[in-house]
Amino acid sequence: MGYFYIWANLYLMKYLVLLFSLVAISIFAQPQLPLDENKKVTYQDIIKTDSSITSYQLLNNAEKWVEKNMDLTAIDADKKTITGTNEFWTYSQKGVLQRTTGKITHDVSIELKEGKYRYTFNNFVYHYYITDRYNKFGPTGQKKPLEDLKAPGWTKLWNKHKYAMDNNMKAYIEDLKKSMIVVPKSVEEVKKEEQQKVKLKEEW
Repeated sequence: MGYFYIWANLYLMKYLVLLFSLVAISIFAQPQLPLDENKKVTYQDIIKTDSSITSYQLLNNAEKWVEKNMDLTAIDADKKTITGTNEFWTYSQKGVLQRTTGKITHDVSIELKEGKYRYTFNNFVYHYYITDRYNKFGPTGQKKPLEDLKAPGWTKLWNKHKYAMDNNMKAYIEDLKKSMIVVPKSVEEVKKEEQQKVKLKEEW
């Protein structure tokens, strides 16, 4: 009986240690974000396109996509490069308890060549926000690069912000890829569609 009691307690202790370890790993696990050679969070890839889409068409598609999703900062038609910036808010809790904690900003650049383009999303920075004693919400002036692994006292929330940002970036990239392969309609195609609309109205 005594041997069984000791064995049961040892088994229970091992189980609790394993359980606590798994909980700790799930809470403090760092999301695997892509890093460049300087260990900075960077999403970058070179995408090949159909040869029927010219670099100028790619430039037009990229411009429209950046204007729709981010803040366009510059267009270099000669170098066929577009740059912009973006930001999104971060939150703690959910539902009625949701509270804004800050925002993450980043840069974007899209470089175009015949038959391919390269996108780069980088310079990810977290900006701290706080509600002061006068109930005014605003930035504290403190910043934190997203590749920073340390967040004493709020590691779980810091990792949550990283996961949210990573999901946002993956969605952006998929949408960019779809938008870049759109072939603009020719003048003749536009005229034909307008004529068809007029004809349908007359027949109605």
